[in-house]
Amino acid sequence: MECSEIIAIIDICVTALIGIAVATFIAKGQTKERFLKEYFTKELTDIKDECKSFFDDICYDKQNARDIKTGFKIISMRAQAYEENLKEVFKNADCRILTNLSKIQLEITGSEEYNDQYQSESIKFSPRLKKTIFEYRSLLLSEFSRTTITINKASIRRRQGKR
Repeated sequence: MECSEIIAIIDICVTALIGIAVATFIAKGQTKERFLKEYFTKELTDIKDECKSFFDDICYDKQNARDIKTGFKIISMRAQAYEENLKEVFKNADCRILTNLSKIQLEITGSEEYNDQYQSESIKFSPRLKKTIFEYRSLLLSEFSRTTITINKASIRRRQGKR
């Protein structure tokens, strides 16, 4: 073998190794990003399902005031933690679930019907208030969809010190 043939073989081997290393690095990064997006999307779906069930129970007169208060507290804490984690992990990840949830909470807990029936076994809201709750619920569900789209468009925020 001549020197030029040895150099050509080494060049091919080095190029192949660099290609494999780059492909592995890129695939690992994409796998991590896809995993995070799937995790946040799944968590969002779980919160959405919990909200739908909660608001259905309210509108079908299956909740009392204490259950409503506790339900809002639990869902709000979960939504707040979700939004904080989302913003920490992704760049440009805008999420306004908590804002929409707060509007619904104020509408319900600020109503005369809620306060007048606070001690009742279940609160029976008027058709007018139920219509308003369903309208707010619809806006909240739209926000869940918008957030899913945002997650899929977002890129991962790189941690300081790891480049």
